[in-house]
Amino acid sequence: MMNEHIRIGKQYPEITQLLLYSFGLQDQEFVVVYEMENLQQFSDLVAELRSSEGRLYTVRDTPLHTCIYRPPEETLALFR
Repeated sequence: MMNEHIRIGKQYPEITQLLLYSFGLQDQEFVVVYEMENLQQFSDLVAELRSSEGRLYTVRDTPLHTCIYRPPEETLALFR
């Protein structure tokens, strides 16, 4: 099942994935972070992953947060 996820993910080389173990963060096993420029590509990736065999064993798939990266200087300037 993980091989299927890897295969699907490799079809989207412009999307970077970071997988973290979430020991101590409620009861999820992993925190998954994706970085991309095109939100539609991410939506396509998520739709494809949700139709994979491994999805049958997913109990909970929340939360999903979306944000825009800004360098720290730009972020601080937003509050001035």
